Amino acid sequence: MMPKFLKLLFCCCLLFISSICIAQTVKNTLTIAEKNTTGSFPLFNKTIAPTVYFDADDARVVKIAAEAFLGDFNLVSGKQLKLNSSNTIHDGYAIIAGTIGQSKIIDALIKEKQVDVNNIKNKWESLTIKVINKNKLVIAGSDSR
Repeated sequence: MMPKFLKLLFCCCLLFISSICIAQTVKNTLTIAEKNTTGSFPLFNKTIAPTVYFDADDARVVKIAAEAFLGDFNLVSGKQLKLNSSNTIHDGYAIIAGTIGQSKIIDALIKEKQVDVNNIKNKWESLTIKVINKNKLVIAGSDSR
C-alpha cells in the first residue's frame, strides 16, 4: 500500500504531465482518476505494469524521455517498468512513444488507422495521446523537439 504522500506526489506529477499534454494537444482531453473508468489506461495496478516501447532509430530524445519516465515511475510507484526498443509489441499492456515519420511503431499504428495524427502532422511541438483497446497508451509526437 502506498503511503498517502506518495499517492499525492504521484497524482501531482500526473496532473503536471497532463496539463502539459492538454496544452500541446489539439483535440485530446486527459483526465486523471484514481479508479478505472471507460477509455482509461491505468498506469499500474496490483498485478501489472506496462512495458514502454520506443523505436531505437527514433530521435534520441524519445529514449531519454522514456528512461526519465521509467525512473520517475519507479520512484513514485515502487514498480519497475520494462523498456523495449523493439519495433514489435510483445506485451499486451504497453505504452508506446515515438515521433511521426521516425518511429516504425507509430507509423504502423497510423497506417492501420489506430492513431489519427491529422491534427498534429507537420506542426511543431505537438502530440496526440490515444488509448487503444484498453491495453495500449500511444503517445505520438509531431517532431523530435
